[in-house]
Amino acid sequence: MRWMHEKVSCMYICIFLSVSGCLKQEKKMQEPSVFGNSNGHHFWDGELPLNRRVNITTASSQLQIALVRVRDRIDANFGKQEWTLVDSSDRNFSHCKDRTEEGSEDTSMQGWTSGLKSDNYKYILNILENELRLYGFKTVIDLSDSDAYRANIHDRENGGYVGIVMNKNNNVLTLSYTTGCRPSSGSKGGGESSGEGGRSSASNGAS
Repeated sequence: MRWMHEKVSCMYICIFLSVSGCLKQEKKMQEPSVFGNSNGHHFWDGELPLNRRVNITTASSQLQIALVRVRDRIDANFGKQEWTLVDSSDRNFSHCKDRTEEGSEDTSMQGWTSGLKSDNYKYILNILENELRLYGFKTVIDLSDSDAYRANIHDRENGGYVGIVMNKNNNVLTLSYTTGCRPSSGSKGGGESSGEGGRSSASNGAS
């Protein structure tokens, strides 16, 4: 059992370093006017005023639904994967502050697998883009380097992004997301439709 614990610990360390690397690279690449970076406003927070963004419960649900479909489509196209590190949907949101306004934020791991080939990264990225577009995540920031293919797909208006990392050396693929700061559950927010609405339009292209 000890070796399994050590393996899982190493996996989390590698994922943390990958995600941290993406954040640092993107922060350097983006102009402040694109995503904002002043007075407590992070570049991954939305351009809309906090109270006009899709609320935290809706945003979290939509992203989890989209990423279930992404994993299913990867399985259908490349064979059944042994997905690990998929966070449960039953967890508490974090408190956040965007400038002077307070809300909630959700950050989640949504899959780890080593059963794919890095040559298929562009195809997998296309699947991810198709499933996320329905929910406003349309801005793709390529952060690839010599070690890994990486991209963050942002919702510029409401905030948040979905991250994908494919290691070129060991073919490990990881999926994750952060919602950015959103109105807490019960706030009006925008786009209160459930995540199931209009799902067919997001399935075109890569499947």
